[in-house]
Amino acid sequence: MFPEPDDEQIRTLLEKHHLPSSGDVERATKEGVTTFVRLIGDYCVRVLKNDEYQSDIYTEAVAVPAVYAVGVLTPELLAFDTEMDVVSIYLEVAREAAKWDRLVTSVDDPNGWLDVPETIDLSDALKGAREAMTASDVAWVEGLVRRVENITSPVSRFVHNDLHALNIMIANDRLSGVIDWGDAGWGDPALNFTSFPAEYLPDALTEFGDEDYELIGSCLREVVGYALYCIGEGKPADGAALQIGQKRWASLLSLWDQPLTAAWRDWVKDPPNLRKDQ
Repeated sequence: MFPEPDDEQIRTLLEKHHLPSSGDVERATKEGVTTFVRLIGDYCVRVLKNDEYQSDIYTEAVAVPAVYAVGVLTPELLAFDTEMDVVSIYLEVAREAAKWDRLVTSVDDPNGWLDVPETIDLSDALKGAREAMTASDVAWVEGLVRRVENITSPVSRFVHNDLHALNIMIANDRLSGVIDWGDAGWGDPALNFTSFPAEYLPDALTEFGDEDYELIGSCLREVVGYALYCIGEGKPADGAALQIGQKRWASLLSLWDQPLTAAWRDWVKDPPNLRKDQ
């Protein structure tokens, strides 16, 4: 879950989009599971609580302008911020991951109790999800499968290997700890990022301090593979895993909405809906 925004962050968001930021910031009497809701003057600011609900927010960004334009009694969408630069925890987590990646160079483990983390087999993940995907989606993943096959074996580093939102502790609106080291061991550094929403990966790797070309590809393999395993064959239509997979795929598509370096563009190529079967 993302940290609750403080008053200053709410004002910063408004100022970023050239909206008035004076007045008292008030907490809404009630708010749902998707967003923190704050009121300031004539404005309502909503901040995402959990990345699992991110697709709902993107849906609103499309639906609200459409219904507002035809006179439906709904507030006008004045700004939609996707950068997560004011309220974000993933970059802090990436900075912490850099510490154990660089500084944990040996572990006293005479009984061999550490796990042996394994990377995702992207080709296998695609097999299970293929029937639930469009032809252009499948073609894009097939292209990525071919590209990641050329990645050389990375130097084994200490990895958490289960770094998702439920294992991130927050206090006073900041990262306070990373828990659940039950899957930790030596493996590909990309395993620290398997559960990250794809759209945050470029900034996360910048904070991690390693934007190596092959690490970018390895991270994409993990994130895309995780989404595909969740979408995979046999998942119930109303199941949590399928919903997570769909949200992760939507997050992947959001990668193309931001400026990407040449290395990132080389890995992601064209978005799926522009690709043809290769």
